[in-house]
Amino acid sequence: MAEVAPEIETKFDVAPDFAVPPLDALAGKHGHVDVDVVHLVSTYYDTEARDLLRQRLALRRRLGDADTGWQLKVPASEGRTELRWPPEGDEPPIEMLDLLGPFLRGHPLHPAVTVDTTRTRHRLVAEDGSMLAEIAADDVRAIDEGGGVRAPRWHEVEVELGEGSRDLLQEVGKRLLHAGACPSTSRSKLARASVGIGNEGVGTPRTSAGALLLDYLNTQADAIVAGHFAIHRDADDAVHKTRVACRRTRSTLRTFGDFFDADQASGFEVELKWYAEVLGNVRDAEVLRARFKAAVADLPADLAVGDVGQRIDKHLEAEHAQRMEELRVAMRSERYAALLAEIGRWREDPPFTAAAGRPAEALQEVVVRMAKQKGLLCSFAIAGDKAEIGIDGPLAVTRYALKYGLALAHFFPALVLTPEWSITRTAASNVSAIADAGSTSAASRPSGPAAERRATGPAEVPRYAASAPIHAIPSRLTTHATVRTYGTPPQ
Repeated sequence: MAEVAPEIETKFDVAPDFAVPPLDALAGKHGHVDVDVVHLVSTYYDTEARDLLRQRLALRRRLGDADTGWQLKVPASEGRTELRWPPEGDEPPIEMLDLLGPFLRGHPLHPAVTVDTTRTRHRLVAEDGSMLAEIAADDVRAIDEGGGVRAPRWHEVEVELGEGSRDLLQEVGKRLLHAGACPSTSRSKLARASVGIGNEGVGTPRTSAGALLLDYLNTQADAIVAGHFAIHRDADDAVHKTRVACRRTRSTLRTFGDFFDADQASGFEVELKWYAEVLGNVRDAEVLRARFKAAVADLPADLAVGDVGQRIDKHLEAEHAQRMEELRVAMRSERYAALLAEIGRWREDPPFTAAAGRPAEALQEVVVRMAKQKGLLCSFAIAGDKAEIGIDGPLAVTRYALKYGLALAHFFPALVLTPEWSITRTAASNVSAIADAGSTSAASRPSGPAAERRATGPAEVPRYAASAPIHAIPSRLTTHATVRTYGTPPQ
């Protein structure tokens, strides 16, 4: 089994004569800084078409003085996740190749670039001996192994967080910037060697609608790719996070349909919907099991007869296991591999229309219009005799339009909807509660012919919870929406 190591770091570009400033004070009153020099040789592997690099995956075999082995770097919600295997053998480990199968689709791996690094490590060590952070000043040389090299040599500093806090990471960064470092324009050594310095678009202003949309789609693509590996190792919440990324991508394609080629977006959405539904079956089983378990635990002792809780949990556990097996089968299919390839294609060459060249403010108009339309739709659905619960019912449509459409707008640094975000988030949360209540109620009903004869129709769900904030959305969003070119979205 691979060792899993989260990796949270910041990178800086520096001149060849850059000197790391004194950092002893950041190690604490009785801490210290250990300094040494190590030599590292990392050979990166990829297909001829660069299928791994396109998905922001980096596969390497590292030899040298430290941190040796076969390593696979995977996107994560914060930083990256590194999967590690021992360095033995000239070929990648079988487990690694199995994980990468859907990305490779039978294409052979070849050495692409060898990165030779002389690293001066400054390790902040706390009084108890724990490593708070490592500041690595790297002199990097890239050697072409057949994949092409556009940046043969550069200098950079990486700050990798250990047991320290995020505040420490920021403080080290401030001192490096004051000493003359600059925020890096590269995501990784492999990317810089492959595409050249300054050609990744990292750190450049994102002022067009297309640039912001691509950033957001890439964030969701990273989550789907990360989910592939997290699901295989049964990581907590992996299914849910991957499903959310699929739905956010679909919401983007629908909400901003004028910015994408309609035929290509429609085909992409169909495949995302398929995968989201497979994931959804697992997620629904997880949620139902947790809810029923909690509900039974809350019952008075005289109502929890015998082993009713165990029997319910056993039934739902079996349902979850079946859904997980269906997901694993789907993830071994050619359809899933084709979806991953399509995600990679959209990363590299998104099928934008001319509208994508408009300024970022154009996205605001779309989001405000969507919020107004969906807010009214939800009001009508809730005001009816029955709130229509179902995958394609108006309540469900509104739920996901609000939830993912507004999450998308929240992401954009250039698009900030001021105080009314709290109202909008409350509306989306309440609509979700209504839909979930209906789903749980339906799942708990008796089944069979007798039950069908007794059924009186759709489950009753509370309608009052969302009506006020949802009615408030249309006018307030229109009144208070503002655009900022730079800044941090509200949390």
